[in-house]
Amino acid sequence: MKKLLPVILVILVVACGKDDPKPSTTEMLTAPTSGWLQTSILVTIPGSTSTVDVFNDPKYASSFPACDKDNAMLFKVDGKYSVENNTKCDTTEPAQLETGTWKLSADEKSITFTPSGDTAYTATILSISETELKAELTLDFGTTPIKATVTMKPK
Repeated sequence: MKKLLPVILVILVVACGKDDPKPSTTEMLTAPTSGWLQTSILVTIPGSTSTVDVFNDPKYASSFPACDKDNAMLFKVDGKYSVENNTKCDTTEPAQLETGTWKLSADEKSITFTPSGDTAYTATILSISETELKAELTLDFGTTPIKATVTMKPK
């Protein structure tokens, strides 16, 4: 038994010393089975350096009613995505507000979305973890492109 004790201690030290590998970006994107909820949309006001959180600022509440704030973006491992309409603002709205495909860049720093029947757009991943996704994209409002930083959390 005395000879076994050092062997057991070595096994315990080696086993405890291993770190769990960090999940890949794809694994983190697809892990929340109910999708990702927006928690913030920071927009730079055109012509200035000021930013405003249009998702949470009461001044912009009419743009984001409560029934839209629980819409979740669901990334699927097969490269498809959907925006799930969890609380319909009116009964005629579809269960999925948007569907399409997504593709992660080779360096895992950006995602290209191709909505069904629409033009592709790309979001730059600023940070991602199992508890938060932060990405930057350009929104087109008429002739004025607006940069937005979107923060999301698992639903």
